[in-house]
Amino acid sequence: MKSKTRITLFAIALVAILAVTGVNVYSVMADDDEATFSNEQMQEVMDANQQLESEITRLQNEQEMEEPAAMQERQEALQATAETFVQTVYTEEASSYENRKDEAEPIMQDDLHEFLFPADEQEETEQRAIPEDVQFFVETGELNQPEATIMARFSHTYSTSSDEDTTATFIELDAEQQEDGAWIIQDFRDAVESMEGDGGV
Repeated sequence: MKSKTRITLFAIALVAILAVTGVNVYSVMADDDEATFSNEQMQEVMDANQQLESEITRLQNEQEMEEPAAMQERQEALQATAETFVQTVYTEEASSYENRKDEAEPIMQDDLHEFLFPADEQEETEQRAIPEDVQFFVETGELNQPEATIMARFSHTYSTSSDEDTTATFIELDAEQQEDGAWIIQDFRDAVESMEGDGGV
């Protein structure tokens, strides 16, 4: 969002300075019957050109510094949303169900939330499940777009009073950025099954 504003301001500044420089040159030409510059007039044009170059350089430097920062901010916001999704959806524990349901609501599409958290409370069972060692992967180019797909890889540990088992889990999350900058999960799927469906493996 900010980078687009910076580019717009850059264009406006460039046009404005070019216009001023053009007026100066035209004025000098119009005032001189032989269309020649005095040393003083030439210096004025050179100073104007130097001002233009300095302004362009300044704005370019600011834009180059801002774009990585904006990209980093968008990526961190997307990963935070994905982290919330993984922790609320892939944790299985009756005592935390209501809190997880409430926490998940603002980060996912309404129909998806109703599908994943259909009940008001979860029946108590011996089985527990927690996601651990979560890693996220996202195409950098997608951070410039209002929609992005992020892949999550984590260890999913299931346990009961007598047994424990850990599996590697890979999922893909489809997210859409809102006007306020927040990301909303629209859908998710098993990444391995998705690759098999696309003929990837």
